[in-house]
Amino acid sequence: MGEWVTAQEGDSFCSIAAACGFVNCEPLINHAANAEIAGRQLQPRDRVYVPDITERRDSAPTETVNRYQRLDPRVVRIRFVRDEQDQDVANDPEAPYLEVSGYKTDRAGTSGTDAFAGANHWQFHRASSADPRAFKVELIHPRAGAARLQVQLEVLHPRYLAGVVMVGWDENWSSAGEAARRRQEITVHRATPQPDQRYRSPYLRLVVDEQDKAGRQQQTLLTTDDQANEEVLEILDQKVRATYVLESCTRAADVRCRAVRELEVSERARKRYFRLCVGVFRRNPGDAVGIGGVDVPHVRRRVFRWLRRAYAQANMAPKVIDPGIRLLDPPSANMLTISNINGNPASGRTSAGVSPSRMRFTLTADRGGGVTVSKNVDLPIPRPATPAERPTPLQVANDLVAQINDANFTATAFENSPCLQRPAHRRSVDILVRDSAGGRVTITRTGTNPLSTDRTATLAIVQVNLNAVPYGSTPEEFLGSMQARSILRNFRDVADSRDRLDCFVVGRVSPGFLGRAFLACLNLHADYRPPAPIPYACIVNAETMDQSDRYPYVLAHELGHVLLDAWHTNPGSELMYAFAQSSPGMGRSKRLPPIRRAYGNFHPNQTHPGHHGNFYYSTAERLEQLSRNELRDLFDSW
Repeated sequence: MGEWVTAQEGDSFCSIAAACGFVNCEPLINHAANAEIAGRQLQPRDRVYVPDITERRDSAPTETVNRYQRLDPRVVRIRFVRDEQDQDVANDPEAPYLEVSGYKTDRAGTSGTDAFAGANHWQFHRASSADPRAFKVELIHPRAGAARLQVQLEVLHPRYLAGVVMVGWDENWSSAGEAARRRQEITVHRATPQPDQRYRSPYLRLVVDEQDKAGRQQQTLLTTDDQANEEVLEILDQKVRATYVLESCTRAADVRCRAVRELEVSERARKRYFRLCVGVFRRNPGDAVGIGGVDVPHVRRRVFRWLRRAYAQANMAPKVIDPGIRLLDPPSANMLTISNINGNPASGRTSAGVSPSRMRFTLTADRGGGVTVSKNVDLPIPRPATPAERPTPLQVANDLVAQINDANFTATAFENSPCLQRPAHRRSVDILVRDSAGGRVTITRTGTNPLSTDRTATLAIVQVNLNAVPYGSTPEEFLGSMQARSILRNFRDVADSRDRLDCFVVGRVSPGFLGRAFLACLNLHADYRPPAPIPYACIVNAETMDQSDRYPYVLAHELGHVLLDAWHTNPGSELMYAFAQSSPGMGRSKRLPPIRRAYGNFHPNQTHPGHHGNFYYSTAERLEQLSRNELRDLFDSW
């Protein structure tokens, strides 16, 4: 009686036949029980019927010498290996999965400055082995006679059900050109003699763009987005297949006579999505496109190409969630700030010593169709009995909110964290005003009256100039400028701001920046950490999100500040280098290597608020740690 065998990853009819004592795969392929699967490459969990070996009887003359050759049934196998040892090739560990390399393509070593071993170097190379994502292909072929053989590598396309659920892999890329970009013939060299004859490739890497591929054509395999379908196709959903055609098989041109090994790109348990929304500001309310001509399709390309490529190095990918990528009307002048930066309480006296001091302004809501509603607010601030009783900005704000709130207007007061170098109790306050009917609110001066006559407490109407959004002066750097806070408070809700990343596209961040990130500042003294909804967001210039590919990694860089909760590092090839480049070349700032680099950050031991220094992080390890702990609410499992 025969037996049923369950195919494992990489099995073929020939490998199963050899393991069961057959000298070729014909009895298995031709058996009626295998008819449904006999015409294709075996898949894991396929059930293969193995018949009994038929006894063969040969007649031969007696009293003569008759020679019989025993055919070698030993299995030809492929392994993906991590080359970790100088001598014992057979004991090198098999890689359970492959990962996109974070190294510069031609560099290696623990610091990323050594040369990466070349295409003819199949032997152990310590510097190249330092990259934990570099791998080799090993072919175990006891019967081969050649010193070098050829193995084909190719990247397989995931198959999706309803665009979401992965149900398998195939070779059906959007075009023959896309499929060809993902194939690589590699030479494997004899590394050990018979009978345990093993062949090894040079060190190989997975890369995500053509620039890195060009850096080492023979040692890189392109695992990237499919340009015709880049929004759906995830880099980390792909799979790598290695194939060797058995030259001794009678069906050598048949897919059933090949040694095959397949590995996924990244281990499922390590992969994570970060939730993202992007808002593109219009120059004027109702414009058809965003500022600088940026439109939603431009942003989608930036997100699903360049952002995805950058974070594939960290086993991460963006997931756009509601409200998604959308156009936004520019923020109106609907926010007030009391005692910005200094957080001074009100004195109740004017600069001339007159009491009470006053805060005055006018609210106007434009509801469209020529309908407007207005309201004057005039708050007297009496002089307190003692300096200790001077009203704080929050107390003044609450009094203003009480005056503002009615059937037409609603106001909310937001107390800010104190700016660095200011006492913890000196906190400015933002007041956001909205029209209960959804109109566009504008705050203006009441006639020629000053907004505040108080000698110590200031009042400012926040007007955002989208072509010059201030980065924020040194004291308010981690809180953000009034104009940046107006953007964040108008378009982020406190309730869900900790559960997603938000990016806003403006004309320009001034003076001369390409973007601005808002960190949680986890190491900063708790009293000084920015409050919701400020952290977990960024602002970028329109030129970094337009239809071109200039400044491709600015968005990834700004979000990197948030996801790493850290500042900048060196060298210039790092994604978090301080100066962004305009192209995606091999040496450009786009790397997230498993190398410890010096990052600026707040000191975990806050001997005084704002105590900071340089700290050594491996970006890959830090992203992994924060995504599963302190910043876990920003992420979904794969």
